Amino acid sequence: DAMHYLVENVLKAKIEDEIRDSIKLRDTPAILEKTGCCRS
Repeated sequence: DAMHYLVENVLKAKIEDEIRDSIKLRDTPAILEKTGCCRS
């Protein structure tokens, strides 16, 4: 039914957001390294 469809879409969107965020977090140090910013 509609409610089930809605919940599934929200969950899917949430998971995709989390994946995108984790990819962003994983890539950020490499990007900072390339730009020479924030050398440890």
